[in-house]
Amino acid sequence: MKDRHGGETRGAAGWIARLHVPATVNDLSPIAQRFIFRLRVVAVYRKAGRDPVAELTSRVGSITVAVKSLQLFESMAHVWPEPVHVQR
Repeated sequence: MKDRHGGETRGAAGWIARLHVPATVNDLSPIAQRFIFRLRVVAVYRKAGRDPVAELTSRVGSITVAVKSLQLFESMAHVWPEPVHVQR
């Protein structure tokens, strides 16, 4: 079925339906999984009022990677329009 603009309405409906299904971490690439894990560690430690650098360093094995990850997440928090929540 075509809509008034000539596009496929079923295609759009399919996209919308897929957006309603929550993605799992297992569906992501290993790099994306590590990114999400680090983001969650930072969120939990920030919520607890603790510095996440030591925990990130022990988990990733490098203080440089831990600090750069934290800097990236802080930059994202400054430009993101709403607070990020950790969902369980």
